[in-house]
Amino acid sequence: MVRARNVAQRKPRMESAILQVVASTLLSDYTDPDLQGVTITQVSMTGDLQHATIYWTAAFVESGSDEALTDRDEKLVARSSTALNKAKGRFRTSVAKKLGSRLAPTLEFEFDRLNEQVSSIENLLAQAEKKDRDAAKLRANAQPAGGDAPYKS
Repeated sequence: MVRARNVAQRKPRMESAILQVVASTLLSDYTDPDLQGVTITQVSMTGDLQHATIYWTAAFVESGSDEALTDRDEKLVARSSTALNKAKGRFRTSVAKKLGSRLAPTLEFEFDRLNEQVSSIENLLAQAEKKDRDAAKLRANAQPAGGDAPYKS
């Protein structure tokens, strides 16, 4: 029981530390042009602290897009993803050294599609709001089905 509590307390600290280590390593140690503009947004770890998923986004991605990424952006994301995966071993070494942990978690990089999800939700909310306005207009001009006294013959 005590061990489970310790892991639960360590998990947020480890996630935060890994985010800081990977972000600082990315800024200071890598000059790869495919990694320019890459930003680490979040780290999520498994309960046993053995695996970390690192979410990232890039400055070159057009933030004003309505739905999905453009073809150009998809290609740039793929190149950046390949570069991050090539450097995965060095990132893991940096994490192990700076955390002073006996075991370093395995790292997985995943593009953060939060902007696309937010855009999709905003579109759905706008559609729902339009339907609500249309329904309100119909209600304003609606008449009872049976006239003023529907139950009187």
